[in-house]
Amino acid sequence: MSIGKLINFSPVGENKGAPRIWFEANRLKALGFEPHSRMALTDIQGGIRLSSVAGGERKVSSKRGIPVIDLNSRKALSRFEIGETIKVTSSFGRIDILPTQRSFHIREANAAKDEYRVLELFA
Repeated sequence: MSIGKLINFSPVGENKGAPRIWFEANRLKALGFEPHSRMALTDIQGGIRLSSVAGGERKVSSKRGIPVIDLNSRKALSRFEIGETIKVTSSFGRIDILPTQRSFHIREANAAKDEYRVLELFA
């Protein structure tokens, strides 16, 4: 079964203080992520990519026959913040996870705030 490109928006969750991204859906089978299959996680510009590959270092779990992808590694998700909105784009054998433009601009604005320090003096 082949499907076209899918786009989804969701927030980054949290597990024990670490960011967590969780996918649980039968449509993962149509994308090539069958239960107990292997996948690889690679960095792409601005985000991460999950690829369905035979020798991948990660495994697709299963819950009552439904594929489950659970990413809860601080290292793997270091590009994302808890509560940040992500854009998930998927096609057969590939899932790309990127921060949304809004999240990117909020992060940039917050980083710029830290650059300015104000000292008020009065007598």
